[in-house]
Amino acid sequence: MVRFSSVLSIVGAVIAMPLLAMPASANVFACSTALAPAFTDTTPGGTGIGVGSGNSCTVDGLTFSLMSIVVTVTGNASVGNITVSPFATMFQGQLEEGLQLSFLATAGNSPPDGSTGSVDIAWNYTVTGNPAITDVYLGLAGGVQGTGQIGVDEVFTSTSCPSLHLLTAGTTGQNCSPPVTGPMGVIKDDFTRTALDGFAEQSVVQNGFSVPGPIAGAGLPGLVAACAGLIGMARRRRRRIV
Repeated sequence: MVRFSSVLSIVGAVIAMPLLAMPASANVFACSTALAPAFTDTTPGGTGIGVGSGNSCTVDGLTFSLMSIVVTVTGNASVGNITVSPFATMFQGQLEEGLQLSFLATAGNSPPDGSTGSVDIAWNYTVTGNPAITDVYLGLAGGVQGTGQIGVDEVFTSTSCPSLHLLTAGTTGQNCSPPVTGPMGVIKDDFTRTALDGFAEQSVVQNGFSVPGPIAGAGLPGLVAACAGLIGMARRRRRRIV
């Protein structure tokens, strides 16, 4: 006969096991908190470090770390303050979540007057999906006149995810096959530029990822429910024996 107290002991031990196994991480923040004041250096050639080597920030099932932004400005061009914030959107039936850069970059004058210039933003980081990354998403907002150009090129250190490219305002995405289960480096080169008789401006770059949805009954809530069922079974058996 299984004692009711014994069942409670087993249930307590089972619940405690995943909690004890969870690693302590004192340097993980919500991305909206960690990144809001981080990028204030817009000096041409300057670097803003949002998340240092010992820290990371999260957006739901995604963790971002080792982030850097480098801005290069030439000729008749300018870029304002850059802010980084979380975003979420639907793309081809999938929920895409991640980070977006918001700024105002211009090259040349409107209307075009023969001046030239460029703004280049290198935005790099490492991202990890929990439990995996299944696709990648890229969005760009801006406009051009004449010879003006805007665009962004993005490559990943995992060969599972194809490179992404945009040469006009819009969105694009690709599936990652097989899904990426570990850290993945993300390297982006964003540009706003013009030759003679042109003008270009850009305001938003979005970078998102999809992670698999939770399995029904998985995780700690499912474990607690299962343990509650064990307790109920033990109580009913105890009543029958008594």
